[in-house]
Amino acid sequence: MSGKVIQTLRKSSLASMLSEAEMRMLASCGRIYEYLPEQNIFSGDGHDERLYLLRDGKVDLRLIVNTETGQCRGKVHVELNTPGEPFGWAAWINSNHIGASARALGVVSVAALDLAKLEDTNIFFKLSLRMSQLLYARLQEYGICPPNIQALLQMKHLLQG
Repeated sequence: MSGKVIQTLRKSSLASMLSEAEMRMLASCGRIYEYLPEQNIFSGDGHDERLYLLRDGKVDLRLIVNTETGQCRGKVHVELNTPGEPFGWAAWINSNHIGASARALGVVSVAALDLAKLEDTNIFFKLSLRMSQLLYARLQEYGICPPNIQALLQMKHLLQG
């Protein structure tokens, strides 16, 4: 199954930051799952720390932000339909402040990467930076968090370093 997982990973925006060896190591932690229409892929309780990559179909991604400062607040539904699109942030966020859940909109196929099985901390660090950047950009795109150019520039610098 890791062949299908690595094919999906190669279509992802994560592929540009990983070497071929790193992609193979990450793919070895993955499995392909199929979901039926309206079936939950993961809930917002923060217990599912897998990283998901969309293979086929459409996913309703729901993001809810509730911070004490009030700078970031709100909820949004985002339709994911691009093969390779990564989602699932439980490994990197506090579920008391940011909730993410996903459900299938039709028949959906995903590659689920079990990060607990990943033995390379360098790969996990790269994923952490990229997934945090993607989440923050999505929250800004939908008006949940105000734009912060300095934070984006700092993340870009960290990703290139």
